[in-house]
Amino acid sequence: MSLQRTYRRTLTINPADAYQPLIDGIPTIKDCTITDAGNPIRVDRKRNMLANRWAMSATITIDGPDLAITIDGNGTAPSKFAEELFDLLPDGAIDDHGVTAAQEAMARGERFFGFRELGGLLNDLRAGENVLQMVTGTVDGNLALIIITTRRILTKDKGAFDTASREILPKHVTSMSTGRKLGNDWLHLTVSGQTVKFTSMRAGRTDQLAEHIRRLRDAESAPAAAAPAGPGVDDLARLAELHAAGVLTDDEFAAAKAKALGL
Repeated sequence: MSLQRTYRRTLTINPADAYQPLIDGIPTIKDCTITDAGNPIRVDRKRNMLANRWAMSATITIDGPDLAITIDGNGTAPSKFAEELFDLLPDGAIDDHGVTAAQEAMARGERFFGFRELGGLLNDLRAGENVLQMVTGTVDGNLALIIITTRRILTKDKGAFDTASREILPKHVTSMSTGRKLGNDWLHLTVSGQTVKFTSMRAGRTDQLAEHIRRLRDAESAPAAAAPAGPGVDDLARLAELHAAGVLTDDEFAAAKAKALGL
């Protein structure tokens, strides 16, 4: 029985402009055949023992800016197949959500230890969400990649067989404490009454993380700006009644309505 995996990306181009490069490019991928050129696009890929690859099938769905590729197949080849399909799109067609810039801001050692976790990060990010900072450390004792986005805190801990992901919403963080031990930073968060411990981080990282979390939490708790006052429905209805009753002429009604609407 094959496993089914879904890989998601956010398009930066018109969805219609993503369709044709896929249709044109899929037949150029070795052993691939399009079985349905609609939306979703359906693809079969034959087994190739020389490439150590089992037979697979892919379903490519374009829904507005969301592009999803679902692959049925065994082994590690499905993720590579998904990347081959994504690579058919023009340069810049996929939103990297600020991952490249955040990765460049990491120290070399952080990029090394977070390399495996970075592999599937784009699959976890949503349309309109951007990465503010990434650091490596331990989360409750497990080596992990810690990601602060414009919406939430993500942790990705890639074990021997799979990646464990966790999401923390800034509004659920009720307290924070920071410190340094043996040259490394630590950050403790109280989340819904439980303590989450980020430790073994590069010196100076905790202040940056805490500041991002404070700003996100404050932005969520800030009251929404009041909508500007507009003409009341009752006022406009009253003017319409006076006009219908003949109290106001057409010109007088038009002038009064324009004044009420601020025109």
